[in-house]
Amino acid sequence: MSELQEPLTEQPDLKPDQVAAGTAPPWPAIGEPVVPEVPADSLLSEMSLEEHEARLKAERVQDRLKRMPGWTLVTGGHAVERVRKLATPMTAAEYAGLVLREAARAKQRVRVGLEGVRVVISVMAPYHGPERGAIDLKQLDFADALV
Repeated sequence: MSELQEPLTEQPDLKPDQVAAGTAPPWPAIGEPVVPEVPADSLLSEMSLEEHEARLKAERVQDRLKRMPGWTLVTGGHAVERVRKLATPMTAAEYAGLVLREAARAKQRVRVGLEGVRVVISVMAPYHGPERGAIDLKQLDFADALV
């Protein structure tokens, strides 16, 4: 027999009294996956799947916002906002119109405030559907694409 064909000689320490009493740990059958037991008091059992997904989603949104200079998350997480100052009031009005047209094409909810050379853009979270009420990567993609 070659070294690769030899059976493994290392065996776990089994106490004879455990084997006789039937309290030795059970061994999975060959090819059967070994699934660890999760303690009932672990964090996974305290939070629902939806809560875990919401936490991961919030972390992804925060990571994405770090790469988007000028954009901030509005309190409550229902929108992202950016303030831009342009050269003239006419340029600011044209930019506000561009944002509104692009939002209509992309079917995104936006709020645009215009005051002289200052434009405030808020990209809002959806108000219906499965993503209702929280900003998502889809809204961040739209906001990031605005020049």
